[in-house]
Amino acid sequence: MSLQDKPLMGEEIPIQNTTHIKPGESHPAYNSNPATSGWMYDGLAGAGIHDKEVKDDLPESDVERIKKAFNGAFGKKIMLPRKNLDVPVALTSWGRLLKLQSVLLKKQ
Repeated sequence: MSLQDKPLMGEEIPIQNTTHIKPGESHPAYNSNPATSGWMYDGLAGAGIHDKEVKDDLPESDVERIKKAFNGAFGKKIMLPRKNLDVPVALTSWGRLLKLQSVLLKKQ
């Protein structure tokens, strides 16, 4: 079975607008937290690991494990803290959201 044949994980979220907006510009509410599509602030969040925003209550050891997995994963990706998240960890892709209570990474 190839990677493309495997079922997608997480909840499917309807795709919203894809307009770029200026920081502070108002827009309708996102339909998920964290957002999986919708209005994007120009220049604020490109691919990579970001340290801006209020830290979530996640132990630093978990953050380090997530960073290691992030750095070993294929493709364009972004990682950042998120305030008002209702779970410790959320993984998103365009139109998909997987909420997790914990992260356990296999030792290599």
